[in-house]
Amino acid sequence: MIKRADSILQGSKEICAYIGRREDTLIKWIQQIGFPASKIGGGIWESDKQSIDAWRRKQVELGVHGVYPGVNDDAEKPATSKNPPAIAQARRAGKKKR
Repeated sequence: MIKRADSILQGSKEICAYIGRREDTLIKWIQQIGFPASKIGGGIWESDKQSIDAWRRKQVELGVHGVYPGVNDDAEKPATSKNPPAIAQARRAGKKKR
């Protein structure tokens, strides 16, 4: 049996538990905004805590704060200090007028 490092997260459930998001959000982040995870043998998602933490720090440095219009669970929140006005404006521009 191969010993697994404590920092390795295997399977979408472990990754989702670590980042506090649902699986559909995880998949969108992987596909659309470069979340650090890959499929390994048998199609199991794998990532590691250090890569995720570094990716999150980079998002904060960029001023994104984990809010991506049309990508994450929180896309409908109004602009706040954690949800910059530029993102809220982009969100409004993407909505269809009825």
